[in-house]
Amino acid sequence: MSERPQMSPVDGDPVELGRQLRSLAAAFEALASGNETPEGRAMLDAAPALLRAVQKTVGGADFDCDTVLSNLLEAVVVLDNDGVTLECNRSAERVLDCSAEEIIGTSVSEILGRAVKEDGGLLSSRDQPWAKVLEGRGPQTGEVMGVPRPDGSMIWISVNSVPLTREGAETPNGVLMSFTDITASRQRELGRMAVQRAEELDAVLEAMVEGVFVYDAAGTVVQANSAAREFLGVEPLSMGREELLSRLDARRPDGSPIPAEETPGGRALRGEHVMNEEISVAVSDGSRRPMMVSCSPLIADNSVIGAVMVARDLTESREGEERLRASLREKEVLIKEIHHRVKNNLQIIASMLNLQTGCISDDYSRLALRDSQNRIRTLALVHEKLYSSGDVSQIAVKDYIRDLTSSLFKSLTEASPSVALRLDLADVSLDLDAVIPLALILNELVSNSLQHAFPDGREGEIAVVLVPNSNSRLELVVADDGVGFPENLDYRETETLGLQLVCLLTTQLGGNIELERNDGTVFTIEFPESGVKDQSQ
Repeated sequence: MSERPQMSPVDGDPVELGRQLRSLAAAFEALASGNETPEGRAMLDAAPALLRAVQKTVGGADFDCDTVLSNLLEAVVVLDNDGVTLECNRSAERVLDCSAEEIIGTSVSEILGRAVKEDGGLLSSRDQPWAKVLEGRGPQTGEVMGVPRPDGSMIWISVNSVPLTREGAETPNGVLMSFTDITASRQRELGRMAVQRAEELDAVLEAMVEGVFVYDAAGTVVQANSAAREFLGVEPLSMGREELLSRLDARRPDGSPIPAEETPGGRALRGEHVMNEEISVAVSDGSRRPMMVSCSPLIADNSVIGAVMVARDLTESREGEERLRASLREKEVLIKEIHHRVKNNLQIIASMLNLQTGCISDDYSRLALRDSQNRIRTLALVHEKLYSSGDVSQIAVKDYIRDLTSSLFKSLTEASPSVALRLDLADVSLDLDAVIPLALILNELVSNSLQHAFPDGREGEIAVVLVPNSNSRLELVVADDGVGFPENLDYRETETLGLQLVCLLTTQLGGNIELERNDGTVFTIEFPESGVKDQSQ
Protein backbone atom coordinates (compact mmCIF):
# COMPACT_ATOMS: atom_id res chain seq x y z
CA MET A 1 0.00 0.00 0.00
CA SER A 2 1.56 3.33 -1.08
CA GLU A 3 2.26 5.98 1.56
CA ARG A 4 0.03 9.05 1.43
CA PRO A 5 2.00 12.11 0.09
CA GLN A 6 2.85 14.81 2.60
CA MET A 7 2.30 18.49 1.84
CA SER A 8 4.62 21.07 3.39
CA PRO A 9 3.84 24.80 3.16
CA VAL A 10 6.75 27.00 2.11
CA ASP A 11 7.18 30.05 4.33
CA GLY A 12 8.10 33.32 2.62
CA ASP A 13 7.33 32.18 -0.96
CA PRO A 14 4.08 33.92 -2.02
CA VAL A 15 4.04 32.16 -5.42
CA GLU A 16 4.27 28.70 -3.88
CA LEU A 17 1.76 29.63 -1.16
CA GLY A 18 -0.65 30.81 -3.85
CA ARG A 19 -0.26 27.52 -5.72
CA GLN A 20 -0.92 25.54 -2.54
CA LEU A 21 -3.94 27.71 -1.71
CA ARG A 22 -5.38 26.90 -5.15
CA SER A 23 -4.67 23.22 -4.54
CA LEU A 24 -6.48 23.49 -1.19
CA ALA A 25 -9.51 24.99 -2.94
CA ALA A 26 -9.46 22.14 -5.46
CA ALA A 27 -9.25 19.61 -2.61
CA PHE A 28 -12.32 21.14 -0.99
CA GLU A 29 -14.22 20.97 -4.29
CA ALA A 30 -13.22 17.30 -4.78
CA LEU A 31 -14.29 16.49 -1.23
CA ALA A 32 -17.69 18.13 -1.77
CA SER A 33 -18.25 16.18 -5.01
CA GLY A 34 -17.15 12.85 -3.49
CA ASN A 35 -14.02 12.59 -5.70
CA GLU A 36 -11.39 12.86 -2.96
CA THR A 37 -7.85 11.77 -3.87
CA PRO A 38 -4.88 10.93 -1.62
CA GLU A 39 -3.22 14.19 -2.71
CA GLY A 40 -6.40 16.12 -1.84
CA ARG A 41 -6.59 14.46 1.58
CA ALA A 42 -2.98 15.41 2.26
CA MET A 43 -3.75 19.00 1.29
CA LEU A 44 -6.75 19.09 3.64
CA ASP A 45 -4.65 17.69 6.50
CA ALA A 46 -2.04 20.40 5.88
CA ALA A 47 -4.62 23.22 5.75
CA PRO A 48 -3.97 24.57 9.31
CA ALA A 49 -0.21 24.66 8.72
CA LEU A 50 -0.74 26.32 5.35
CA LEU A 51 -2.84 29.06 6.93
CA ARG A 52 -0.17 29.69 9.58
CA ALA A 53 2.45 29.93 6.83
CA VAL A 54 0.33 32.48 5.01
CA GLN A 55 -0.02 34.62 8.13
CA LYS A 56 3.72 34.36 8.84
CA THR A 57 4.60 35.33 5.27
CA VAL A 58 2.35 38.36 5.03
CA GLY A 59 3.44 39.57 8.47
CA GLY A 60 1.34 42.42 9.69
CA ALA A 61 -0.70 42.69 6.51
CA ASP A 62 -4.49 42.66 6.91
CA PHE A 63 -4.75 39.18 5.44
CA ASP A 64 -6.89 36.98 7.75
CA CYS A 65 -8.38 33.50 7.24
CA ASP A 66 -11.59 34.86 5.66
CA THR A 67 -9.56 36.63 2.96
CA VAL A 68 -7.39 33.57 2.35
CA LEU A 69 -10.40 31.31 1.84
CA SER A 70 -12.62 33.84 0.09
CA ASN A 71 -11.71 32.39 -3.30
CA LEU A 72 -13.53 29.14 -2.38
CA LEU A 73 -17.04 28.64 -3.68
CA GLU A 74 -17.77 26.28 -0.80
CA ALA A 75 -18.75 27.66 2.56
CA VAL A 76 -16.05 26.94 5.14
CA VAL A 77 -16.15 27.21 8.94
CA VAL A 78 -13.59 26.19 11.52
CA LEU A 79 -14.81 24.87 14.88
CA ASP A 80 -12.97 24.30 18.13
CA ASN A 81 -13.35 21.14 20.15
CA ASP A 82 -16.49 22.54 21.84
CA GLY A 83 -18.20 23.17 18.52
CA VAL A 84 -17.77 26.94 18.70
CA THR A 85 -17.10 28.68 15.40
CA LEU A 86 -13.58 30.18 15.16
CA GLU A 87 -13.52 31.29 11.54
CA CYS A 88 -15.78 31.38 8.49
CA ASN A 89 -15.52 32.59 4.92
CA ARG A 90 -17.81 34.85 2.93
CA SER A 91 -19.46 31.85 1.27
CA ALA A 92 -20.55 30.66 4.71
CA GLU A 93 -22.10 34.09 5.36
CA ARG A 94 -23.92 33.91 2.04
CA VAL A 95 -25.20 30.36 2.45
CA LEU A 96 -26.29 30.79 6.07
CA ASP A 97 -27.57 34.34 5.45
CA CYS A 98 -25.67 35.51 8.55
CA SER A 99 -22.80 37.93 9.05
CA ALA A 100 -19.39 36.78 10.22
CA GLU A 101 -20.01 38.56 13.55
CA GLU A 102 -23.15 36.43 14.03
CA ILE A 103 -21.34 33.22 13.11
CA ILE A 104 -17.91 33.53 14.80
CA GLY A 105 -18.01 32.83 18.50
CA THR A 106 -21.40 31.09 18.23
CA SER A 107 -21.87 27.40 18.86
CA VAL A 108 -22.56 25.56 15.64
CA SER A 109 -25.45 23.81 17.41
CA GLU A 110 -27.18 27.20 17.60
CA ILE A 111 -26.60 27.84 13.93
CA LEU A 112 -27.52 24.35 12.70
CA GLY A 113 -29.47 23.17 15.73
CA ARG A 114 -32.81 23.12 13.89
CA ALA A 115 -31.39 21.22 10.92
CA VAL A 116 -33.55 18.45 9.45
CA LYS A 117 -32.78 15.16 7.72
CA GLU A 118 -33.73 14.40 4.14
CA ASP A 119 -36.94 12.72 5.30
CA GLY A 120 -37.94 15.89 7.18
CA GLY A 121 -37.18 14.57 10.67
CA LEU A 122 -35.24 16.73 13.11
CA LEU A 123 -31.49 16.05 13.06
CA SER A 124 -30.25 15.68 16.62
CA SER A 125 -27.05 17.49 17.68
CA ARG A 126 -25.25 14.18 18.24
CA ASP A 127 -26.02 13.05 14.66
CA GLN A 128 -24.69 16.20 13.00
CA PRO A 129 -21.47 15.73 11.01
CA TRP A 130 -19.27 17.99 13.18
CA ALA A 131 -20.38 16.14 16.35
CA LYS A 132 -19.48 12.78 14.79
CA VAL A 133 -16.00 14.10 13.95
CA LEU A 134 -15.41 15.40 17.50
CA GLU A 135 -16.49 12.00 18.85
CA GLY A 136 -13.64 10.44 16.92
CA ARG A 137 -15.75 8.81 14.21
CA GLY A 138 -13.51 10.16 11.46
CA PRO A 139 -14.29 12.40 8.47
CA GLN A 140 -17.95 12.75 7.48
CA THR A 141 -18.59 13.43 3.81
CA GLY A 142 -21.59 14.10 1.63
CA GLU A 143 -24.18 14.38 4.42
CA VAL A 144 -27.32 16.26 3.33
CA MET A 145 -29.36 18.37 5.72
CA GLY A 146 -31.87 21.18 5.61
CA VAL A 147 -31.03 24.36 7.53
CA PRO A 148 -33.60 27.07 8.37
CA ARG A 149 -32.52 30.59 7.54
CA PRO A 150 -33.36 33.68 9.62
CA ASP A 151 -35.93 34.75 7.00
CA GLY A 152 -37.82 31.48 7.50
CA SER A 153 -36.71 29.84 4.26
CA MET A 154 -35.02 26.44 4.17
CA ILE A 155 -31.77 25.74 2.37
CA TRP A 156 -30.34 22.30 1.71
CA ILE A 157 -26.60 21.77 2.05
CA SER A 158 -24.16 18.94 1.43
CA VAL A 159 -21.66 18.89 4.31
CA ASN A 160 -18.09 17.58 4.56
CA SER A 161 -16.35 17.59 7.94
CA VAL A 162 -12.74 16.64 8.69
CA PRO A 163 -10.91 16.59 12.04
CA LEU A 164 -8.21 19.13 12.94
CA THR A 165 -5.67 17.41 15.19
CA ARG A 166 -2.50 18.94 16.67
CA GLU A 167 0.72 16.98 16.44
CA GLY A 168 0.84 14.33 19.12
CA ALA A 169 -2.86 14.66 20.02
CA GLU A 170 -5.04 11.56 19.94
CA THR A 171 -8.37 13.32 19.66
CA PRO A 172 -9.51 16.13 17.33
CA ASN A 173 -8.90 19.66 18.55
CA GLY A 174 -11.36 21.09 16.09
CA VAL A 175 -13.28 20.55 12.88
CA LEU A 176 -12.87 21.98 9.40
CA MET A 177 -16.34 21.94 7.86
CA SER A 178 -17.25 22.83 4.29
CA PHE A 179 -20.70 22.80 2.78
CA THR A 180 -22.31 23.54 -0.55
CA ASP A 181 -25.77 24.94 -1.19
CA ILE A 182 -27.64 22.21 -3.11
CA THR A 183 -31.12 23.74 -2.77
CA ALA A 184 -31.53 24.35 -6.49
CA SER A 185 -30.31 20.90 -7.53
CA ARG A 186 -32.47 19.29 -4.84
CA GLN A 187 -35.50 21.18 -6.09
CA ARG A 188 -34.75 20.01 -9.62
CA GLU A 189 -34.46 16.42 -8.38
CA LEU A 190 -37.69 16.69 -6.40
CA GLY A 191 -39.36 18.14 -9.46
CA ARG A 192 -38.09 15.27 -11.57
CA MET A 193 -39.35 12.77 -8.98
CA ALA A 194 -42.72 14.53 -8.85
CA VAL A 195 -43.03 14.28 -12.62
CA GLN A 196 -42.04 10.60 -12.49
CA ARG A 197 -44.60 9.86 -9.77
CA ALA A 198 -47.27 11.75 -11.70
CA GLU A 199 -46.48 9.64 -14.76
CA GLU A 200 -46.63 6.46 -12.65
CA LEU A 201 -49.99 7.55 -11.21
CA ASP A 202 -51.30 8.27 -14.70
CA ALA A 203 -50.18 4.78 -15.78
CA VAL A 204 -52.01 3.23 -12.82
CA LEU A 205 -55.19 5.19 -13.57
CA GLU A 206 -55.06 4.23 -17.24
CA ALA A 207 -54.66 0.55 -16.31
CA MET A 208 -57.80 0.56 -14.14
CA VAL A 209 -61.00 -0.91 -15.58
CA GLU A 210 -63.02 1.39 -13.33
CA GLY A 211 -63.71 4.91 -14.46
CA VAL A 212 -61.84 7.52 -12.39
CA PHE A 213 -62.81 11.19 -12.26
CA VAL A 214 -60.95 13.93 -10.39
CA TYR A 215 -62.88 17.13 -9.67
CA ASP A 216 -61.67 20.53 -8.55
CA ALA A 217 -63.47 22.48 -5.83
CA ALA A 218 -65.96 23.87 -8.37
CA GLY A 219 -66.94 20.36 -9.50
CA THR A 220 -65.17 20.58 -12.87
CA VAL A 221 -63.43 17.41 -14.05
CA VAL A 222 -59.69 18.06 -14.16
CA GLN A 223 -58.58 14.46 -14.78
CA ALA A 224 -60.22 11.30 -16.10
CA ASN A 225 -58.82 7.96 -17.18
CA SER A 226 -59.54 6.15 -20.44
CA ALA A 227 -62.25 3.94 -18.87
CA ALA A 228 -64.17 7.05 -17.83
CA ARG A 229 -63.82 8.60 -21.26
CA GLU A 230 -64.86 5.36 -22.95
CA PHE A 231 -68.25 4.94 -21.35
CA LEU A 232 -68.97 8.67 -21.54
CA GLY A 233 -68.05 8.75 -25.22
CA VAL A 234 -66.65 12.29 -24.85
CA GLU A 235 -63.69 14.03 -23.30
CA PRO A 236 -65.00 15.09 -19.85
CA LEU A 237 -62.20 17.62 -19.38
CA SER A 238 -63.83 19.76 -22.08
CA MET A 239 -67.16 19.87 -20.20
CA GLY A 240 -68.33 22.13 -17.41
CA ARG A 241 -70.00 20.67 -14.34
CA GLU A 242 -73.57 21.44 -15.43
CA GLU A 243 -72.99 19.99 -18.90
CA LEU A 244 -71.44 16.83 -17.43
CA LEU A 245 -74.29 16.34 -14.92
CA SER A 246 -76.81 16.82 -17.70
CA ARG A 247 -75.09 14.26 -19.91
CA LEU A 248 -74.78 11.66 -17.13
CA ASP A 249 -78.40 12.14 -15.97
CA ALA A 250 -77.63 10.24 -12.73
CA ARG A 251 -80.58 8.29 -11.31
CA ARG A 252 -81.23 6.08 -8.32
CA PRO A 253 -81.89 2.34 -8.78
CA ASP A 254 -85.64 3.03 -8.66
CA GLY A 255 -85.27 5.40 -11.64
CA SER A 256 -85.79 8.66 -9.74
CA PRO A 257 -83.41 11.52 -10.72
CA ILE A 258 -80.65 12.58 -8.31
CA PRO A 259 -80.37 16.36 -7.71
CA ALA A 260 -76.93 17.81 -8.46
CA GLU A 261 -76.14 18.48 -4.80
CA GLU A 262 -77.08 14.89 -3.86
CA THR A 263 -74.94 13.13 -6.47
CA PRO A 264 -71.93 11.26 -5.03
CA GLY A 265 -69.59 13.92 -6.43
CA GLY A 266 -71.66 16.77 -5.00
CA ARG A 267 -71.72 15.16 -1.55
CA ALA A 268 -67.97 14.51 -1.66
CA LEU A 269 -67.34 18.18 -2.44
CA ARG A 270 -69.16 18.92 0.84
CA GLY A 271 -66.70 16.67 2.69
CA GLU A 272 -68.74 13.44 2.74
CA HIS A 273 -67.26 10.02 1.96
CA VAL A 274 -69.55 8.01 -0.33
CA MET A 275 -68.89 4.26 -0.42
CA ASN A 276 -70.33 1.70 -2.87
CA GLU A 277 -73.49 3.56 -3.85
CA GLU A 278 -75.41 2.28 -6.85
CA ILE A 279 -76.65 4.71 -9.48
CA SER A 280 -77.46 4.52 -13.18
CA VAL A 281 -76.07 6.91 -15.79
CA ALA A 282 -76.66 7.61 -19.46
CA VAL A 283 -73.79 6.57 -21.77
CA SER A 284 -72.71 7.50 -25.27
CA ASP A 285 -74.89 4.94 -27.09
CA GLY A 286 -78.04 6.33 -25.45
CA SER A 287 -78.54 3.41 -23.06
CA ARG A 288 -78.30 3.47 -19.28
CA ARG A 289 -75.80 1.52 -17.25
CA PRO A 290 -75.84 0.59 -13.56
CA MET A 291 -72.72 1.84 -11.79
CA MET A 292 -71.23 1.21 -8.35
CA VAL A 293 -69.74 4.52 -7.23
CA SER A 294 -67.37 5.53 -4.43
CA CYS A 295 -66.35 9.16 -3.97
CA SER A 296 -64.05 10.87 -1.47
CA PRO A 297 -63.13 14.52 -0.85
CA LEU A 298 -59.61 15.79 -1.47
CA ILE A 299 -58.59 17.85 1.55
CA ALA A 300 -55.67 20.25 2.00
CA ASP A 301 -55.17 22.69 4.88
CA ASN A 302 -58.49 21.55 6.36
CA SER A 303 -60.37 22.62 3.22
CA VAL A 304 -61.99 20.56 0.45
CA ILE A 305 -60.07 21.30 -2.74
CA GLY A 306 -61.75 18.68 -4.90
CA ALA A 307 -62.96 15.09 -5.02
CA VAL A 308 -62.06 11.78 -6.64
CA MET A 309 -64.72 9.35 -7.86
CA VAL A 310 -64.31 5.71 -8.87
CA ALA A 311 -67.17 4.20 -10.89
CA ARG A 312 -67.47 0.50 -11.73
CA ASP A 313 -69.77 -0.64 -14.52
CA LEU A 314 -72.17 -3.30 -13.20
CA THR A 315 -73.65 -4.23 -16.58
CA GLU A 316 -71.67 -7.44 -17.12
CA SER A 317 -72.03 -8.61 -13.52
CA ARG A 318 -75.80 -7.96 -13.62
CA GLU A 319 -76.10 -9.87 -16.88
CA GLY A 320 -74.09 -12.71 -15.34
CA GLU A 321 -76.31 -12.69 -12.26
CA GLU A 322 -79.41 -12.86 -14.44
CA ARG A 323 -77.97 -15.79 -16.42
CA LEU A 324 -77.20 -17.54 -13.15
CA ARG A 325 -80.71 -16.89 -11.82
CA ALA A 326 -82.22 -18.20 -15.04
CA SER A 327 -80.07 -21.31 -14.78
CA LEU A 328 -81.10 -21.82 -11.16
CA ARG A 329 -84.76 -21.38 -12.05
CA GLU A 330 -84.38 -23.97 -14.78
CA LYS A 331 -82.71 -26.42 -12.41
CA GLU A 332 -85.35 -25.82 -9.74
CA VAL A 333 -88.06 -26.60 -12.27
CA LEU A 334 -86.26 -29.82 -13.21
CA ILE A 335 -85.77 -30.82 -9.56
CA LYS A 336 -89.42 -30.09 -8.77
CA GLU A 337 -90.46 -32.16 -11.75
CA ILE A 338 -88.36 -35.04 -10.43
CA HIS A 339 -89.97 -34.78 -7.00
CA HIS A 340 -93.40 -34.61 -8.63
CA ARG A 341 -92.77 -37.77 -10.64
CA VAL A 342 -91.30 -39.61 -7.64
CA LYS A 343 -94.38 -38.66 -5.61
CA ASN A 344 -96.70 -39.87 -8.39
CA ASN A 345 -94.82 -43.17 -8.68
CA LEU A 346 -94.95 -43.69 -4.92
CA GLN A 347 -98.68 -42.99 -4.92
CA ILE A 348 -99.14 -45.51 -7.74
CA ILE A 349 -97.27 -48.11 -5.65
CA ALA A 350 -99.41 -47.27 -2.61
CA SER A 351 -102.58 -47.62 -4.70
CA MET A 352 -101.39 -50.97 -6.03
CA LEU A 353 -100.78 -52.16 -2.47
CA ASN A 354 -104.26 -50.97 -1.54
CA LEU A 355 -105.74 -53.00 -4.40
CA GLN A 356 -103.70 -55.98 -3.34
CA THR A 357 -105.03 -55.63 0.22
CA GLY A 358 -108.59 -56.19 -1.06
CA CYS A 359 -107.54 -59.57 -2.46
CA ILE A 360 -106.08 -60.82 0.82
CA SER A 361 -108.25 -62.41 3.52
CA ASP A 362 -105.49 -62.85 6.09
CA ASP A 363 -105.69 -60.03 8.67
CA TYR A 364 -101.95 -60.10 9.44
CA SER A 365 -101.04 -59.76 5.80
CA ARG A 366 -103.57 -56.95 5.29
CA LEU A 367 -102.07 -55.05 8.26
CA ALA A 368 -98.55 -55.54 6.88
CA LEU A 369 -99.62 -54.20 3.49
CA ARG A 370 -101.36 -51.23 5.13
CA ASP A 371 -98.21 -50.43 7.10
CA SER A 372 -96.22 -50.53 3.87
CA GLN A 373 -98.81 -48.24 2.26
CA ASN A 374 -98.38 -45.70 5.07
CA ARG A 375 -94.61 -45.81 4.76
CA ILE A 376 -94.83 -45.20 1.02
CA ARG A 377 -97.33 -42.35 1.55
CA THR A 378 -94.95 -40.88 4.12
CA LEU A 379 -92.19 -40.76 1.51
CA ALA A 380 -94.59 -39.48 -1.15
CA LEU A 381 -95.59 -36.63 1.15
CA VAL A 382 -91.93 -35.63 1.48
CA HIS A 383 -91.61 -35.31 -2.30
CA GLU A 384 -94.94 -33.50 -2.52
CA LYS A 385 -93.73 -30.91 0.00
CA LEU A 386 -90.47 -30.43 -1.87
CA TYR A 387 -92.37 -30.04 -5.14
CA SER A 388 -94.69 -27.37 -3.71
CA SER A 389 -91.97 -25.59 -1.67
CA GLY A 390 -90.08 -22.53 -2.82
CA ASP A 391 -86.88 -24.18 -1.54
CA VAL A 392 -86.23 -27.53 -3.14
CA SER A 393 -83.46 -28.36 -0.66
CA GLN A 394 -85.37 -27.82 2.63
CA ILE A 395 -88.74 -28.86 4.08
CA ALA A 396 -90.61 -26.92 6.74
CA VAL A 397 -90.94 -29.69 9.33
CA LYS A 398 -93.83 -28.12 11.22
CA ASP A 399 -96.16 -28.19 8.22
CA TYR A 400 -94.93 -31.60 7.14
CA ILE A 401 -95.55 -33.26 10.54
CA ARG A 402 -99.00 -31.68 10.72
CA ASP A 403 -99.94 -33.13 7.33
CA LEU A 404 -98.34 -36.53 8.06
CA THR A 405 -100.06 -37.03 11.42
CA SER A 406 -103.35 -35.88 9.93
CA SER A 407 -103.01 -38.48 7.17
CA LEU A 408 -102.15 -41.22 9.68
CA PHE A 409 -105.12 -40.35 11.89
CA LYS A 410 -107.47 -40.51 8.91
CA SER A 411 -106.04 -43.86 7.94
CA LEU A 412 -105.85 -45.53 11.36
CA THR A 413 -108.31 -43.94 13.83
CA GLU A 414 -111.08 -46.28 12.75
CA ALA A 415 -109.58 -48.56 15.37
CA SER A 416 -109.26 -45.72 17.94
CA PRO A 417 -111.79 -42.98 17.06
CA SER A 418 -111.58 -41.26 20.46
CA VAL A 419 -107.87 -40.46 20.34
CA ALA A 420 -106.85 -36.80 20.21
CA LEU A 421 -103.68 -35.37 18.69
CA ARG A 422 -101.55 -32.63 20.27
CA LEU A 423 -98.68 -31.01 18.36
CA ASP A 424 -95.89 -28.78 19.72
CA LEU A 425 -93.53 -28.09 16.85
CA ALA A 426 -90.68 -25.62 16.37
CA ASP A 427 -90.37 -23.61 13.15
CA VAL A 428 -87.38 -25.40 11.65
CA SER A 429 -86.53 -26.87 8.28
CA LEU A 430 -84.62 -30.04 7.48
CA ASP A 431 -82.85 -31.12 4.34
CA LEU A 432 -83.89 -34.24 2.45
CA ASP A 433 -81.27 -36.46 4.11
CA ALA A 434 -82.69 -35.68 7.55
CA VAL A 435 -86.40 -35.37 6.85
CA ILE A 436 -86.85 -38.83 5.27
CA PRO A 437 -85.59 -40.85 8.29
CA LEU A 438 -87.42 -38.48 10.65
CA ALA A 439 -90.65 -38.92 8.67
CA LEU A 440 -90.40 -42.71 8.73
CA ILE A 441 -89.69 -42.66 12.49
CA LEU A 442 -92.78 -40.54 13.06
CA ASN A 443 -94.86 -42.82 10.87
CA GLU A 444 -93.83 -45.91 12.84
CA LEU A 445 -94.25 -44.41 16.32
CA VAL A 446 -97.59 -42.65 15.66
CA SER A 447 -98.94 -45.72 13.83
CA ASN A 448 -97.81 -47.95 16.71
CA SER A 449 -99.64 -45.75 19.25
CA LEU A 450 -102.83 -45.62 17.16
CA GLN A 451 -102.85 -49.39 16.61
CA HIS A 452 -101.86 -50.65 20.07
CA ALA A 453 -102.12 -47.99 22.81
CA PHE A 454 -105.91 -47.53 22.83
CA PRO A 455 -107.68 -50.91 22.54
CA ASP A 456 -111.46 -51.31 22.66
CA GLY A 457 -112.19 -47.69 21.82
CA ARG A 458 -110.26 -46.30 24.79
CA GLU A 459 -109.95 -42.50 24.84
CA GLY A 460 -106.62 -40.80 25.05
CA GLU A 461 -104.09 -38.46 23.47
CA ILE A 462 -101.04 -38.73 21.31
CA ALA A 463 -98.53 -35.90 21.55
CA VAL A 464 -95.83 -35.10 19.01
CA VAL A 465 -93.22 -32.58 20.13
CA LEU A 466 -90.21 -31.30 18.14
CA VAL A 467 -88.14 -28.63 19.88
CA PRO A 468 -84.45 -27.63 20.03
CA ASN A 469 -82.68 -28.35 23.30
CA SER A 470 -79.72 -26.62 24.91
CA ASN A 471 -77.10 -28.84 23.28
CA SER A 472 -77.58 -27.68 19.67
CA ARG A 473 -79.69 -30.77 19.04
CA LEU A 474 -83.33 -31.34 18.21
CA GLU A 475 -85.56 -33.39 20.45
CA LEU A 476 -88.47 -35.40 19.00
CA VAL A 477 -90.98 -36.78 21.49
CA VAL A 478 -93.85 -39.11 20.56
CA ALA A 479 -95.96 -39.86 23.64
CA ASP A 480 -99.33 -41.43 24.38
CA ASP A 481 -101.31 -42.01 27.56
CA GLY A 482 -102.53 -45.41 26.48
CA VAL A 483 -102.03 -48.86 28.01
CA GLY A 484 -98.26 -48.54 27.91
CA PHE A 485 -95.45 -50.40 26.24
CA PRO A 486 -95.17 -54.05 27.40
CA GLU A 487 -92.67 -54.41 30.25
CA ASN A 488 -91.33 -57.69 28.93
CA LEU A 489 -90.62 -56.32 25.45
CA ASP A 490 -87.23 -54.82 24.53
CA TYR A 491 -87.91 -52.38 21.69
CA ARG A 492 -84.27 -52.63 20.61
CA GLU A 493 -84.51 -56.41 20.13
CA THR A 494 -88.06 -56.71 18.81
CA GLU A 495 -88.83 -58.78 15.75
CA THR A 496 -91.36 -56.28 14.40
CA LEU A 497 -90.23 -54.32 11.37
CA GLY A 498 -91.58 -51.00 12.63
CA LEU A 499 -89.44 -50.69 15.77
CA GLN A 500 -86.42 -52.10 13.94
CA LEU A 501 -86.81 -49.27 11.44
CA VAL A 502 -87.09 -46.72 14.27
CA CYS A 503 -83.77 -47.85 15.79
CA LEU A 504 -81.96 -48.05 12.46
CA LEU A 505 -83.23 -44.64 11.28
CA THR A 506 -82.30 -43.01 14.62
CA THR A 507 -78.74 -44.25 14.10
CA GLN A 508 -78.84 -42.86 10.54
CA LEU A 509 -79.78 -39.44 11.96
CA GLY A 510 -76.78 -39.60 14.32
CA GLY A 511 -79.19 -39.56 17.28
CA ASN A 512 -80.15 -41.63 20.30
CA ILE A 513 -83.49 -42.97 21.48
CA GLU A 514 -84.96 -43.47 24.97
CA LEU A 515 -88.21 -45.09 26.12
CA GLU A 516 -90.27 -44.25 29.23
CA ARG A 517 -93.12 -46.53 30.30
CA ASN A 518 -94.71 -44.41 33.07
CA ASP A 519 -98.42 -43.58 32.49
CA GLY A 520 -98.28 -44.62 28.87
CA THR A 521 -95.43 -44.66 26.38
CA VAL A 522 -92.92 -41.91 25.68
CA PHE A 523 -90.28 -42.24 22.96
CA THR A 524 -87.66 -39.47 23.01
CA ILE A 525 -85.19 -39.11 20.14
CA GLU A 526 -82.35 -36.58 20.09
CA PHE A 527 -80.42 -35.83 16.93
CA PRO A 528 -77.99 -33.09 15.81
CA GLU A 529 -79.14 -29.90 14.10
CA SER A 530 -76.94 -30.45 11.03
CA GLY A 531 -79.02 -29.74 8.00
CA VAL A 532 -81.50 -27.80 10.13
CA LYS A 533 -82.61 -24.30 9.23
CA ASP A 534 -84.52 -22.04 11.62
CA GLN A 535 -87.66 -20.73 9.90
CA SER A 536 -88.60 -18.23 12.60
CA GLN A 537 -85.77 -15.84 11.70
